[in-house]
Amino acid sequence: MTLLEQIRTEAVGNDTDLAVILRKCRVLAQRLENEEFKKWVDFELGGYPANDAVPKYRVLDCFCYGKFRHMSNGSESGSIQIPISTIPQQYRKTLFTMPFSDGVSVLQNLVNRTTNENIQTGWEADFCGLVGRGIFPNWELLSAWRLYPAVRVVGLLDSVRNRILNFVLEIEKENPNAGEAIMTSAPIPSRRIEQIFHTHIAGHVGNMAVGSHLSSPGLPEPRTSSAGVQPSERPSQQKLPASRWEWFLKPSRLVFVFLTALLVPIAAIYFQSTEPDLIKVGGVPVPKSGRVDPSTNSARLLLEVDVPIKNRSVKSGHIERVEIRPARFDQPVEVEVRYVDRRPIGWLETKSLKFQFVQTVRHTGADSFIATFFDNNGKQIYEETLGGYVWTEGQPAPPNVTIPPAD
Repeated sequence: MTLLEQIRTEAVGNDTDLAVILRKCRVLAQRLENEEFKKWVDFELGGYPANDAVPKYRVLDCFCYGKFRHMSNGSESGSIQIPISTIPQQYRKTLFTMPFSDGVSVLQNLVNRTTNENIQTGWEADFCGLVGRGIFPNWELLSAWRLYPAVRVVGLLDSVRNRILNFVLEIEKENPNAGEAIMTSAPIPSRRIEQIFHTHIAGHVGNMAVGSHLSSPGLPEPRTSSAGVQPSERPSQQKLPASRWEWFLKPSRLVFVFLTALLVPIAAIYFQSTEPDLIKVGGVPVPKSGRVDPSTNSARLLLEVDVPIKNRSVKSGHIERVEIRPARFDQPVEVEVRYVDRRPIGWLETKSLKFQFVQTVRHTGADSFIATFFDNNGKQIYEETLGGYVWTEGQPAPPNVTIPPAD
């Protein structure tokens, strides 16, 4: 079995450790004499330098939670989700994304040691002081942390494995024996290896090679007209017909008028019969939470979420209804849909639609549900897990955020 066949077989399955596959890729990079591939393999094995940017597939979006203290009476809250909209713009990318610079073995060990569905990393202390008093009125931030699903890290590792597989398949197609012995000449032209690397590992690029030109030597220059000027430089002086009817009576123009009269009604019927095509765009919506009743003992929470929806069809559409189901089978859900934004969305238009839910809390800890959004034709558009972190019994209530009812 050749080296390329070994890497291909092990990358397809999940039995071989990713670090072992990368070490074989290191041997392949040496035999291909490609420095970019060699450098990428070394970084994936040993980690990326602290001051260097990591590839986009190694940056994950996350949610942020924190504990707060009331600035008047000193009472402290439980863990509360921090809305991204309350954080200054210049800090959002730093706080709500998590770059992973460690090698694949460290990331695999992180996943193996995680006993929960989510992985938690704390904020730097300086950020708590910078933004801590602007999140909720009269409350200051004591501590905060990022929370992201462990399955996202598994997806990151799978992304590395898939990039290796795609790269090896293309190299094997060029030369099945490219990874065998060190040859006197390169098994594949270096420029072709660079194209494969940038397409399947570093990111998608066009088919044009680096340094190529749009013009080729030996092609003749554009010819001038008999008058000695370029055709585009001639003034347009078309002779007008003697009468308006003469313009319509020419055969080619009669065909144009006939086709226009035929196609316009067909187009009108098509636009009336087509259906709206609504899709959710943008990142993960960040819900805001508050209470329906301003009483500190209220067990009814109000969640508000803004969802950007785009219409890709020529026919207008809107979100008609939202359905609720439990996030876990062992968890009852008591949620009512309070408001659905049914504003129409026109052709190629994007609108941020507002939805509100009233959730009755029966226990402490995480309490979540799944909201499914449907358009006016009953088609499912989007699905999102919502809910809140409920304060612990005996502890002070979370910040009393006031969310007005939507119109």
